[in-house]
Amino acid sequence: PKILLMPLSFSSMLGGMCTLIGTSTNLVLNSQIESDPSAPLEAFDMFTMTPVGLPVAAAGVTMLIFLAPLMLKPRGRASSALGSADGSRAPSVERGPGAEEECSAVDVCAAAAAPAAAVGSATASRPMGSLASPK
Repeated sequence: PKILLMPLSFSSMLGGMCTLIGTSTNLVLNSQIESDPSAPLEAFDMFTMTPVGLPVAAAGVTMLIFLAPLMLKPRGRASSALGSADGSRAPSVERGPGAEEECSAVDVCAAAAAPAAAVGSATASRPMGSLASPK
């Protein structure tokens, strides 16, 4: 999903720069210009920003076409996301009872199956209800 959704999100943001109603920032700026009698600019029309926004959006989408496949490579299993930046593995965790049965078909569950604590930590043997939340 990230291979499609991330570029789609960035493309919609780039396309939003082309019109007045494309982003909320454009609308806020326009309302400030309209409310200020001594504003250095005139209020915007619907496509006032298009001459600048369209070339920027085209350049951004072109970059996305070439860079997205390189930067958003699919990973192996979800458990590979548990490694740290230096290549070491994350600390092992104990999962709650029944976690394997519930999540056997879903890779995401390998990383976040149930409330977990690091093996050997002070909270590993305590029940969830006894842990105080920070205030």
